[in-house]
Amino acid sequence: MIALPIFIFLVLIIWLFFGSPKKAEKIIWGVNFSVKQSDFLELDPKENYLAILDDLKVKNIKISVHWDLIEPENNVYDFKDLDWQVIEAQKRDVNLILAIGMKTPRWPECHLPQWAWNLNKEEQQNEILKYLEEIVFRYKDYSNISAWQVENEPFFKFGSCPWSDE
Repeated sequence: MIALPIFIFLVLIIWLFFGSPKKAEKIIWGVNFSVKQSDFLELDPKENYLAILDDLKVKNIKISVHWDLIEPENNVYDFKDLDWQVIEAQKRDVNLILAIGMKTPRWPECHLPQWAWNLNKEEQQNEILKYLEEIVFRYKDYSNISAWQVENEPFFKFGSCPWSDE
């Protein structure tokens, strides 16, 4: 009875030290970009973005689309910076992933606009869905947007988030 668990344990240990995973055949490298991170570092976001595009010649970028920057007031959207980022990437044939939702990369992880903090969970969820719809319909025809990341690591309960919902 004890021999089977010991045997399984030994097989796992041997595999752990002597086994090897299948090598990835095609790795697509890229970078993350966040206007908020540039601001936090006291750097100009546009200069940073252009340096990524023109100096580093990166061909794959994930852009954090922070809700509080895009919709600073309820139903009032400011797409100026994101439009510029998407168009500049398109000019250079750069693939984009747009990370959208309440929880996007960069601390504090949840980027709710001030006006949304006092809403209850259901109201926040409804507002998030409207926000997501605005973004997707606005950028759906850009061929350089290769994917959408809806919510960032939603199952990890960290960051300054009012709630999580699997």
